[in-house]
Amino acid sequence: MVRILIVCRRRTLFTKIQASIKSIVFYYAATVEEGEFLSLSAYPDLVCIALAGEEQETENFQNLQTVSRGKRKIPVLYLLEKDFNGQTAGLQGRNSFIITGNQFNAENFITSVFALIYKNQNAAPLYKISDHTAKALPELTRESICDPGAYAESFLVGTSSAMQFVRKNLCKFAPYPDKVLILGESGTGKELAAKILHNLSGRSGPFIAINCAVFSQSLAESELFGYEKGAFTDAKHDHIGVFEQAHKGTLFLDEVGEMQGNLQPKLLRILENDTIVRLGSSVQRKINVRILSATNAHIDFTGKNSTIRKDLLFRLSTLSIYIPPLRERREDIASLSDWFLSRQNLSGLLSEKSLLLLTEYNWPGNVRQLFGVLRKAIIYSDLDLCSKKKLIEITPSMFNPKAECNLHTACYHGE
Repeated sequence: MVRILIVCRRRTLFTKIQASIKSIVFYYAATVEEGEFLSLSAYPDLVCIALAGEEQETENFQNLQTVSRGKRKIPVLYLLEKDFNGQTAGLQGRNSFIITGNQFNAENFITSVFALIYKNQNAAPLYKISDHTAKALPELTRESICDPGAYAESFLVGTSSAMQFVRKNLCKFAPYPDKVLILGESGTGKELAAKILHNLSGRSGPFIAINCAVFSQSLAESELFGYEKGAFTDAKHDHIGVFEQAHKGTLFLDEVGEMQGNLQPKLLRILENDTIVRLGSSVQRKINVRILSATNAHIDFTGKNSTIRKDLLFRLSTLSIYIPPLRERREDIASLSDWFLSRQNLSGLLSEKSLLLLTEYNWPGNVRQLFGVLRKAIIYSDLDLCSKKKLIEITPSMFNPKAECNLHTACYHGE
C-alpha cells in the first residue's frame, strides 16, 4: 500500500479521489506544522501540499521539502490554485511535481503520485502539468518502492482472477518496447489498458489514439503519415502525421482490423523499418514509436476469414492481452459499480435489489453500458445529494432503450 500525507485545509478536496482508490492510504494535516509532525510517525511515501491564497508562500513549504525517510527525501506533489507569481523557481528541485488550477483530477493525481514514487531513487526534474505541457512519466526501475499493479488497479477495476491476470500482464509488458495487441469486445476497456501500458512504460512522448475504422484511404494516409506543402490541392502547409506526433511515445491503433486493405502494406513497412515518408516527399524519417493496437475478440488468426493481413496481424501481436467481457466476470460488477458511484461521491447508495439486477444482466455493451445504466439511475433517482438518504434504484427498463421509451410513452398518456 502507498501512504500519502495530504497537507490541505479543505479535506473534502480529496474525498472523491480517496473513495475511488483502494491502493492508497491517506493521512491528513491542516497545516504545514501538523504535516511535519505526522511525517515523523506515518512514514509517508509521498507528501501532497495543497495550500491556497496567502498560504502559497515559498517559506511555508521549506520544512516539508526537506523531510526525509531514512536516507532518501520524500517526494512532494504541489497542488496550486493559481500561478506562483514567479516563486515557482523556489520549489524547483528534485522529486517534485506541480498540478495547477483546473488540471486537478483523479487521473492526474494518481499518475503524478506513482510517477514521483517510481522516480524517487533518481534525480527528478520538476514537471508542471498544465494545458500547454505534456505529462511525463519517469522510467520504472527494480528499486521502485510500490507495485505498478497498484497503479493499474486504480483504473482497471475488478477483483476477478481474469482481471488480476490482465493487470499482471499489463505491468509485465509495460517496460518493454514490443508491440501489444489488445483483444476484447467493445466497451471492455481496451483503450484504458493501452493508456496504462503507456503510463507505466516510462516513454517520454505522448499517447496518441486513432480509430482505424473511421478513416477513408485518402484521409488515413494524410493523418497517419503526414504530408508536405503542395502534396495535393488543399495542402497549403506541412502536416505532421500521427506517427511523427507519437515520436518517443505510444500510438494506439483502435479497431485495427477495420483498416483499409490498401493501407495495410504501408503500415507493415513502417513496422518493419521504423521509418515514415510523408505524402509529397521522398525523405524517409526515422521514428521511435511503440505501437499498441486493438480489435474485437473474434479475429481469425489463420487469416482466412479476416479483413486484416496475416503478416500484419502477427507483426502487431508480438504480445497480446485479452480483456474478457463483463458477463464472463460478473463478480466484478459490484466493485465496478462502487468505483463509478464513488467517483460521484455516491458510494454505498446502490440497493441490494438493484445490484442483483446488475449482476444477472448479460451486458452486451460491457463496462461502458454498465456505467451508462448507473448514470441513468442516478438521474432518475432524484437523489438528495446533501442528505444522501435515498438509495439508487435500477429498473429492468434501464437496460433497454426501447423499453424505456415505451415506459415514457405510457406515462405520457397516463396509462
